[in-house]
Amino acid sequence: MLDRIISAVAATSTFAAVVVALYLARRSEAVRLRALLSIGVSGTDPSQLVILQIYNTRVRGVSLAPPPCFEWRVPFRRQRQPETMISSINSVYSINRGKLGHDITVTAPMKIEVTDIDTFRTQFTRVLPCIEEKLRYFPTTRLKRLKAVIYTNDDRRFRVAFSNAMAGEIRRLINDYLRNKTNDTRRCRR
Repeated sequence: MLDRIISAVAATSTFAAVVVALYLARRSEAVRLRALLSIGVSGTDPSQLVILQIYNTRVRGVSLAPPPCFEWRVPFRRQRQPETMISSINSVYSINRGKLGHDITVTAPMKIEVTDIDTFRTQFTRVLPCIEEKLRYFPTTRLKRLKAVIYTNDDRRFRVAFSNAMAGEIRRLINDYLRNKTNDTRRCRR
């Protein structure tokens, strides 16, 4: 009887060891990207630039999807909507795709200098009405929770973090847009 118990425990522990080994092997092959949208200064241009930096934190190399690879993400909205894909980041990536390189590896993060901050403000403000007109329910609240994602070649989606300065800039632009929209509707009612 004791031999059967020992054999059962040995078989269970062997099976558990195989499962853990397979899990760890699969996990090491996974792709993990960290993307940061920030405001910085270029070495050649003294004006402030919007910069998208993408870091690969794993061994396996990956490349971005063909343009459009950047999307403004609205809560409770299906992915890959045409109005959320309009972005100066996609334009710059499609123009400079050959210069930037294709693979994002651990040793070579991708750094996309998008545009100067004033042009970004203008383009972002132009995109906001396109996004907002497609939102039926709670458009103000959903716009205030706007996020961003990037897509890889294998159609995986990774969240883009905003630096504090960039988050404040986006928040200010959205609040200004909503405030102007509220003022315009009040004027029309009079």
